[in-house]
Amino acid sequence: MMPLSQITDEMRSIFNKYYKKDDQESIEQMFIEFRRRNVNPILVTMLLVEELNITLSEANRIVGSSNAWNA
Repeated sequence: MMPLSQITDEMRSIFNKYYKKDDQESIEQMFIEFRRRNVNPILVTMLLVEELNITLSEANRIVGSSNAWNA
């Protein structure tokens, strides 16, 4: 598992800019921005665990169900 220290302030800033609870479109926009910046999906998963206080399994499901990584 990657250390949380690899989650940058820039990643947190993107999360805070785009994330809106229960809004799938804002989550997709956030993931598109992460992909545009070549952020590893594993780091995005870890960011969700940390910021949303959810399990790794839940975060993995959110990232895995996104179309942004498959575009």
